[in-house]
Amino acid sequence: GAAAALAALPGALGARAEGAGFVVEGSGDGDLREAVFELALARGWVLLGLRREALSLEQVFRKLTTESGDQP
Repeated sequence: GAAAALAALPGALGARAEGAGFVVEGSGDGDLREAVFELALARGWVLLGLRREALSLEQVFRKLTTESGDQP
């Protein structure tokens, strides 16, 4: 599906459906928007928008400390 194709992009760490769209997590080494656009064009997908979001240090810390299943 679409999430698997997005997750397979070079530099992508994973992808998931969220709301009416998708979130693609990148390694932080580059901007994935051009690759997402090219994939959408090749697959005939309609893009309504692309945006890049960066995590704050606090968000990174929370993500790292809760991924092990230690969520309260």
